[in-house]
Amino acid sequence: MNVPYNTGKIKIGSKYVPPPVNYMDEDSELIQSAMLGLWARERRFQVKLWAYFILLIACITLLMASK
Repeated sequence: MNVPYNTGKIKIGSKYVPPPVNYMDEDSELIQSAMLGLWARERRFQVKLWAYFILLIACITLLMASK
């Protein structure tokens, strides 16, 4: 129903605007973060995460090899 509810004195919902739909996918977010300069921070986080996993795997294999 496009017409607002009319009570006779006021029109309920006459100024209602539905919220905009967000059409951003992962690629759009990546491009936007690069333009805003947030890509470097995200990249540093990814590097730290990979370094942590590699160090964890190295420690596990070292402990298993020492037995």
